Amino acid sequence: MIETTGDDRRFPPALAAVAQVEFDYDDGEGVDFEPYDAFDSAEETTDWIRNWTGNHELDGDGYRVFGQDGTGGLAALWRVRPGRPLADQPVVFLG
Repeated sequence: MIETTGDDRRFPPALAAVAQVEFDYDDGEGVDFEPYDAFDSAEETTDWIRNWTGNHELDGDGYRVFGQDGTGGLAALWRVRPGRPLADQPVVFLG
């Protein structure tokens, strides 16, 4: 299990800045990304990962979902580096 802190659900400054950007889809010629202004809740993330994988023993604690594309694929921080802040975690796309 990954250790959590009180800052685990607070956007790092770079993500807060991205949340303010409007991405222009430009009829398929632009960027298909919808940033969130807050991470999905732990409950939402757990529900999603269980449905996506079919494994109802998983929890979503390892991910902080911060956006999606038009197909429903999710962009997330993957909390795989113990003891490191969210800004030092890899970004993954799950779609």
